[in-house]
Amino acid sequence: MEIIYLTKSHQRSTGAMHESGLRDKILVFVYPRMSRRLFHTFFCEPLRIVGLDDAGKIVYDQVKGPNTLVAIPACRLVLEMDPGTDFLPYKDDILTRALQSRTENRHLGGVGNQVRIDTLFFSLLADAALDVQRIGRVGTDPDKIRKKFKAWERGQIASSAGFILDFRSEYDIPKDLINLSQDFLRNEAACLDELHAASIAGVPWVDEFPQVCMRCGRIASWRQVISPPDSMPAESAWRYARPENHVPLCFRCSDTLGFNKDQAIRFELVWGLWGMRFEAFWRWHQAHVEGFPPEWDKHAYPLWPPHYGESRWETGSGSFEHAGPRPPIGISRNSHHARAISRRLGADRNRYKNHAPVPYLVSSRVQSSIGGVK
Repeated sequence: MEIIYLTKSHQRSTGAMHESGLRDKILVFVYPRMSRRLFHTFFCEPLRIVGLDDAGKIVYDQVKGPNTLVAIPACRLVLEMDPGTDFLPYKDDILTRALQSRTENRHLGGVGNQVRIDTLFFSLLADAALDVQRIGRVGTDPDKIRKKFKAWERGQIASSAGFILDFRSEYDIPKDLINLSQDFLRNEAACLDELHAASIAGVPWVDEFPQVCMRCGRIASWRQVISPPDSMPAESAWRYARPENHVPLCFRCSDTLGFNKDQAIRFELVWGLWGMRFEAFWRWHQAHVEGFPPEWDKHAYPLWPPHYGESRWETGSGSFEHAGPRPPIGISRNSHHARAISRRLGADRNRYKNHAPVPYLVSSRVQSSIGGVK
């Protein structure tokens, strides 16, 4: 676990903003005296926020979603982390280090009560205005907007538009910007839940993932397995661009395996690589025809309804805190998944024996089944 003490003004003002989850990090805000604090979660993933007093007692411990103001009782330290992170094993070390920091630097974390929240909101409003102004260059015609912006971009613009309208009575916001925000949200009203989900879970990921062939270890491309139905709107079809519907193969291995010609090969490769995560995606894919459950909360479960996958990310969770795209490292695979990979990747492997190991199939059960992917 990485403990980060935010000691500079720009660090404290940014915090976890624009981070795609803190994962194995805990942010520690150290203040020089006990006082009530006002935090926010604008442009943040869901956060667990903890307040500690002088004696290290927990005075506040809640998970907050994005775009929320958080009033914390009088405290000395504020901790931010992912919702599932357990900070208690590190609590004593944090308290010791924070006390030492206060002794070394009286001004550490010293954004006092006299600093107006307007300064923070000005920065947030400026970011939101830049988002909404992108619409002005295209116009408010819904068809043009759908062609110009992907679903995840429209979701981000919708969040910014909502933020501007929430504070229009408190700040002197240009009338044109307010009108743009209103028009955009009015046009997108029927699919705002899907756009919100896309803004969290549909962000681009291909360029950030290792471009390594799962068969030979050479440079590869991520190849889509299932295409969205023609009848599916773009506001939902973004899920087919998720990593759970892709496998990394180089051109040579794709041609050798017959990836583009044989649907069974494509399915076994993606099923074996992603395990129960693909199974959860497949249930969502089938439900497009059968009908989705009416009680599906897409804010809490952006990817698929909770009963389609299990509670942990690596075994199918579609919950908010696990929705960000991740590579298939640490995936839980059973013997059926292992055999599927073995059937498709096991042949003609000796010709690649000098290549470096591929990082995806890290399960020892899988590697023992197929002799280790190289």
